[in-house]
Amino acid sequence: MAKNLVDPEAIRKQLKDLIDNFEEELKRKDLRKKVLSLVLLFQNLRALGKSLISKADASSARDRILYYFRKYPR
Repeated sequence: MAKNLVDPEAIRKQLKDLIDNFEEELKRKDLRKKVLSLVLLFQNLRALGKSLISKADASSARDRILYYFRKYPR
């Protein structure tokens, strides 16, 4: 899982691997494993988004939103 990663490129690579491997999950019948794989994908996608703004600039979700709006006011 990407929770501990802060490097966007490392998270992107991990996300790509998960997506590439998801093709195999689709072939299986176990719905729970498919759903758990999707949860991992979602968590990594969120981590990628969070990693785009440094913790020094914004430490919370609210701070990241405000940071973005200040940087792109329109």
